[in-house]
Amino acid sequence: MPTPLPTLIATRWIDFKGSGRTQPALIGCDLPDGSEIECVVKLNGHKESAPHQPICEIVAALLAVDLGLPIADPILVEITPDFANHAVPVTNSAARMRCQQAIGWSFATRHLPPGFSILPVGKPPARQLLPSLAELYAFDGLIQNADRSSLNPNCLVKGNELKFFDHDQAFGFLLDIWGAAPVSKVESYGFLKRHIAHPHLTQDRNLFQRIEGAWEAITDDTLNHYLSLIPDAWPGKKTSFPKIEAHLKVVHTRLASALDAITLTIPPT
Repeated sequence: MPTPLPTLIATRWIDFKGSGRTQPALIGCDLPDGSEIECVVKLNGHKESAPHQPICEIVAALLAVDLGLPIADPILVEITPDFANHAVPVTNSAARMRCQQAIGWSFATRHLPPGFSILPVGKPPARQLLPSLAELYAFDGLIQNADRSSLNPNCLVKGNELKFFDHDQAFGFLLDIWGAAPVSKVESYGFLKRHIAHPHLTQDRNLFQRIEGAWEAITDDTLNHYLSLIPDAWPGKKTSFPKIEAHLKVVHTRLASALDAITLTIPPT
């Protein structure tokens, strides 16, 4: 069954969320049953955003869902002119301007409930988290995401539950004039030495056995489905998605050797 991607309309402005470079916003959205959920929205149109970034977000999120990884639930949120001009308080000129710039569809994730906190840096994680962290390590390697470091974990934990998010820097080869690096070479994954999971893993190829099996279900039809979910108004749909698709097809073909290479980035015990 194709991965669903909920589409919701923004109804209640709450506030900016944190101090991230692209100023994500916490926005309430009504559900068909009359209830509301809160979404962390990466508002389109920010001067720091590039056309490829929402494409990276949506593809990485859908792929993570299909791989059974603990990602924050992806959503598309529509910012309407009515919301931007009337739901956002007049006194909050910065928020009103950002929403006016973002009219249309923006990528979002469901706001996690209370109790989640940033994965602690500098001390070993709970043992129960290690399988999820190992798979996240492999996932970030395979999608060329160098942005999950100790300075920017983009991971939340609650007891033994882990949720991760933020992939606008994934598929880093999109900014490289040389294109994607060979997926079967250890040298292509040098950035993983800065990954939050790197100090806590052992060099064990079996850590990636489950995700390897799950990736076998990522077919051409799966990628076509991802493409169909990207809003046509996003300029990166035509320019960036074909490059991402080509990379993921190479990963699929050479998955075993790619995971072999990622395993070798972990120091032997």
